[in-house]
Amino acid sequence: MNRIYACPVADVPEGEALRIDTSPVIALFNVGGEFYAINDRCSHGNASMSEG
Repeated sequence: MNRIYACPVADVPEGEALRIDTSPVIALFNVGGEFYAINDRCSHGNASMSEG
């Protein structure tokens, strides 16, 4: 697994998400203090995952 610096931890409060403009675009989530990153595009509705 590769790790990249995306932003300061404080930029993603617990329970929130942040769009990271990489290629492909990533949605970064803070869930209970644990961070998860997925592709930002929903395959069902072609919507942004980071926007909810």
